[in-house]
Amino acid sequence: MSDAPDNKVEISKGRDLQKQITRRTIWRQTTGTLVELLRSPCNLYNFMREMYGLFGGYVFVASAQYGVNQAVGLSLGNTARQVFFSDVLRIDGALGGRLYSAGQLPWAVEPLFGMLSDAIPILGYHRSSYIVIAAICGIIAYTCLGALPLSVFSAGAAVVPFLVLMNISVSMPDVMVDAQTAEHSKDHPEQASNLQSISWGALGLGGMIVAAFGGFVVDQVGPRPVFLMTNAVCLMTLIPMLLGWFGEKRLPVQQRKLNISWFHEHKGLSALALVMSSIAVLLSTLQVFIEDSNLRGTITVTCAAALCAAVFGILRQLSVVLAKVAVYIFLRGALSPAIGETMFQWLKNAPEGPQFSITILSMLNILSSAGLLMGVILYNKFLSNISYRRIFAGAQLLLVLTNFIDYAMVRRWNLLVGIPDVVMLISDDMFGTIMGRFFVMPMFILAAKVCPDSVEGTLFALLMALSNLGGEVADFFGVWMIEAFGVVKDGTTGVINYEGLPNLVLAKSACKLLSIFLIPLLVPNLTPSDPILPENTHEKEPKAADAKVADSKVETDLEQQHAPSSSEPPFVDLVSDPQLTPRVSI
Repeated sequence: MSDAPDNKVEISKGRDLQKQITRRTIWRQTTGTLVELLRSPCNLYNFMREMYGLFGGYVFVASAQYGVNQAVGLSLGNTARQVFFSDVLRIDGALGGRLYSAGQLPWAVEPLFGMLSDAIPILGYHRSSYIVIAAICGIIAYTCLGALPLSVFSAGAAVVPFLVLMNISVSMPDVMVDAQTAEHSKDHPEQASNLQSISWGALGLGGMIVAAFGGFVVDQVGPRPVFLMTNAVCLMTLIPMLLGWFGEKRLPVQQRKLNISWFHEHKGLSALALVMSSIAVLLSTLQVFIEDSNLRGTITVTCAAALCAAVFGILRQLSVVLAKVAVYIFLRGALSPAIGETMFQWLKNAPEGPQFSITILSMLNILSSAGLLMGVILYNKFLSNISYRRIFAGAQLLLVLTNFIDYAMVRRWNLLVGIPDVVMLISDDMFGTIMGRFFVMPMFILAAKVCPDSVEGTLFALLMALSNLGGEVADFFGVWMIEAFGVVKDGTTGVINYEGLPNLVLAKSACKLLSIFLIPLLVPNLTPSDPILPENTHEKEPKAADAKVADSKVETDLEQQHAPSSSEPPFVDLVSDPQLTPRVSI
């Protein structure tokens, strides 16, 4: 009994010592984290210096393309364009959507840019000359949008050529820089993830800057001066190319000939790229010149069906699984009608709406970036071993449910229960971005895995272009729905009628449900860690059980392909595979 107090004292001392150790551990961890944060600029400087030593001026060109041209230039230009449509041209969301989607044409013909650059060297350069041309296109576009009196032209259709040039200024260099990145990754495979980190890090940093300040600048000076200011971005792309920083060697005179051997070797893929480009041009032209919404809708559905048939018919000669995945990637995007222009005008200008300033709407993109990062982390930690079918179906269903946040807001139900509009918009942006990332990341992985050897680069670019074209069809589909529900400007009063907007949001959600029923038909029942086994076009699709007993050499190759670099970069590598560099647009 006499030992009991001593035991209590010892236990108390032990607890005190444990608390001190815990506090010291927490303090060391905290101070260590702070030290790492303070050292981050130094680490970044050392990282960039090391990459410059290996790849020279390419590092600056890649950073400028993703961080300045794409993240700052295109984002700032699109923010100015939205205000230009609503406040200067004073057009409704339906017409704004038609003009915007027509201007998106270059993103759907990216494979054509790649094939042209491979076949036709200009002044002895396969890539540098095309980037120079793209930068000049951007200067022409932003100067004309900022200086010409475009508002006096009928229905604002005169802006479309300049929107096309604006998107060429980003999409064409995107193809050329990605191709150069792929070459550097092959020559220095140990630096593949670091090369991707340069692009993704610059893109994220530039996006944060535009989200923080872009809307404020447009609010203060108006859209036209912002267009003129954006010329500086194009100059930051043009000048390094003229100085030869890209590092591309000029071809000898005798080698500057038209090279069409690739087209002869891959006639099917060449034909598919031409079909996709032709359909994209046709649909974009319809949006500008055809006023009858039913005729536009009929032609759009017909072209989409013809494209699906062409994609499946050509790609099934390489792989049935590849053909099915390609059709799904296109249809999933096409069945997600976009009504963003109308929602933007409702959020900004509608008397019964929140009447947010462009500053607020732009700053909310910071939360979208945070949602993107959260989606990447959650997917990598908890969802990377879930089958494609389950993750696609779950993410699509949650995206549909996210649309009900929009529905509640346009019905103004949130105000009845005391929830501010800004909270609803934050929830919609962040949650929708997270769910979108749950779909996009496995989709990129699946697209990369189904591409056969020897043509994987071209096929992956085609699949990404199919995704972009699906998004363009979704824009056309969304415009047709906006007009069908009557959310357009009244010809007499000049006021946009938003009475049909709640039903429009519900119809948009219902359309997104349709792609869920395509998943069992077109998506293989595998997980991202399973290899896609080669198969004959007449054989049945491999089952998950068969894939799991694949050759160990294939699994080892896949592990090596996705293994991180020994030199960990200071940025988060959003996609580990060096080929996965699509346009960031969800």
